[in-house]
Amino acid sequence: MQASWHGNATLKLTAENGTSIVFDPFFSRNPNIKPFELKDIENVSAILVTHGHFDHVADLPFISSKLRKEIYAPEEVAHNLSSRLGVPVEFLHNADYGNETQIGAFKIKPFKSRHVKFDLPLIASTLAGLVKNMNRDSLARLKRNMSDHLRMPMGRCIGWLVEADGRSLLHFGSMAFDEHEHYPQNVDVLSLPFQGNSQVDLLALSAVERLKPEAVLLHHFDDAFPPISSAVETATFASLMKQKHPQITVYIPDYDQPITL
Repeated sequence: MQASWHGNATLKLTAENGTSIVFDPFFSRNPNIKPFELKDIENVSAILVTHGHFDHVADLPFISSKLRKEIYAPEEVAHNLSSRLGVPVEFLHNADYGNETQIGAFKIKPFKSRHVKFDLPLIASTLAGLVKNMNRDSLARLKRNMSDHLRMPMGRCIGWLVEADGRSLLHFGSMAFDEHEHYPQNVDVLSLPFQGNSQVDLLALSAVERLKPEAVLLHHFDDAFPPISSAVETATFASLMKQKHPQITVYIPDYDQPITL
């Protein structure tokens, strides 16, 4: 199984037989990568959604207008995609916690999760950055992002367990977990969003110690939707992992570069 990161929380998985799936495809507003191209996901068998925020679903209306792809999402998110954003209902599948689905070589299973809490230091630094860098272009982007935040509520959150080629990957779209959910332990790869809190290094370390994976793959650490996003450095977490859990591999991907898991 290979993983390719396309910015933000967009992760594409490809099995040995060529079947592929993608999480939360959101390309169009990231100034650090090439403009969104349908060819990046035209061969995927399905789209898996972790929650309904705009930086996870805003491109789905465009994608669904061009490509006929099955979309698996939490019920509230699927309803919003069809009723407010115009995604054809025939493409949408409600992802019910615990129910397994087979998609080509992939077996997928959703688990209940939560959204990370934006803490005061992060909010303060974001506001300071907004004031410092505000101009006409950034103000227009800010208005668009805030408008879409209102149109695209979070809904429920899902962590996706994916199994293929004898390998397992547990993917989250936000760095928080349901305290009552029983997540699978010792998966081959834990895919973590590295964003949303000033203590994200410690949150990620806690996740690793709770779930005990063989490897960790970071995503969502880039500046994908300025001016309200920012890049997060990953070196501190990598150093902590080397000190505390040297036996666990840490993958810090580059855009569009496949990693064999």
